[in-house]
This record gives sequence, C-alpha cells and structure tokens, in this order.
Amino acid sequence: MDAAQVTATVVRAFGQGRGLVLTSLGRRRPGDCFRGLPFFGRWAAFAPSFKGSDALWETLGVPEAGVWRTRSGLSGT
Repeated sequence: MDAAQVTATVVRAFGQGRGLVLTSLGRRRPGDCFRGLPFFGRWAAFAPSFKGSDALWETLGVPEAGVWRTRSGLSGT
C-alpha cells in the first residue's frame, strides 16, 4: 500500500459512523466540525489544535471556522 492509499484509508475511517475527530462536543466526522480558533464557543464542534494540526485537519477535510459558515454549521440551528 502506498502513501496515497494509506491517506485515503485514514480519511475514509475518520468519516465513518459518528466520526473519529474528538471535538469540544464529542466525536464528529470531519465535515461536521471546524478547525481553528473556537470562537463559536459551545455552539459548534471544534477539532483540537496542536502543532501541525492544520495540515492534518485539512487533509481530513475539516473546514476552517468562519463567519460565512455560521448559519449552516452551528449545532443549535
């Protein structure tokens, strides 16, 4: 298995079931949480931030938080 196949397998695994991203609001799939500064507080799930995390979350498809995402991305809507 080459690096691209391993990456694809890991990306698929993170998106199955409830997801494997441990966020501020529990486990989520990459498309169901945000990366970056958790300025939505308890209203949205955020992936943890650590050195090198932006590259990981980008590869997994976790979107950056932003004002343009508030309407569709907040858990209370």
